[in-house]
Amino acid sequence: FLKPCDTYSFNQLLTENRFQREKVYAVGIPCEGMADIDKVKALSGDGIIGISFGEDAMTVNTLYDGEKSVAYKDALAERCLSCKSKKCVAYDELLGENGEVLDSNRFDEVAKLESMTEDERFLFWQNELSRCIRCNACRDVCPACTCEKCVFDNPQSGVENKAISDRFEEKMFHVIRAFHVAGRCTDCGECSRVCPQNIPLHLLNRKFIKDINEFYGEYQAGEVVGSRAPLVDYTTDDLEPGEAVEKGVGNNA
Repeated sequence: FLKPCDTYSFNQLLTENRFQREKVYAVGIPCEGMADIDKVKALSGDGIIGISFGEDAMTVNTLYDGEKSVAYKDALAERCLSCKSKKCVAYDELLGENGEVLDSNRFDEVAKLESMTEDERFLFWQNELSRCIRCNACRDVCPACTCEKCVFDNPQSGVENKAISDRFEEKMFHVIRAFHVAGRCTDCGECSRVCPQNIPLHLLNRKFIKDINEFYGEYQAGEVVGSRAPLVDYTTDDLEPGEAVEKGVGNNA
């Protein structure tokens, strides 16, 4: 069973020959967004014993505080607040009606980072990444992280430790990982969802997506099986490296 966002990752994995299509029966399901249980608990209290669903809100029955109404928009997971598509792009069977690609606001947070000074951006990412405990959850959940032997598991890499040994290592882990999935990330948001430290890792990947769209034309990883990402393809209209650097000056997240 695949939500619309899952189908993009499904296609990307198929493009990279990570499974045999004929061995999978995919059922596409409509999705209006996933609830964040932590948000639900914060709005309703602990001891949840039941949830019923209405048109615009859910009714949460709690052990200690009785029933409380929680609006869907207040309980949505962060990644669902900037959903890119309600359209399933891969399925053998579709339950319900297929949705549409959305005019998403997903790059708004990236634009805010771009508007910061270099020092402000550096401080932002230093504060965020310093909380990393190197649990590897972001890597393990990522549908674009599919290497049989990960560089971070190499004892000669210098960054194989689970716990952070210095500030350089904590930055290198996330910067290298972001570069490795650039052009292949479907923007599913799983990296941020599973992070126990609530680091907004999706913003790194989303910055790459935004830059690729601006430099090479709009591209959505996983939209079409077999499509070549701009970073591993070439057209005569491609920017020269110097032009890309010049355009990116002062506009880096």
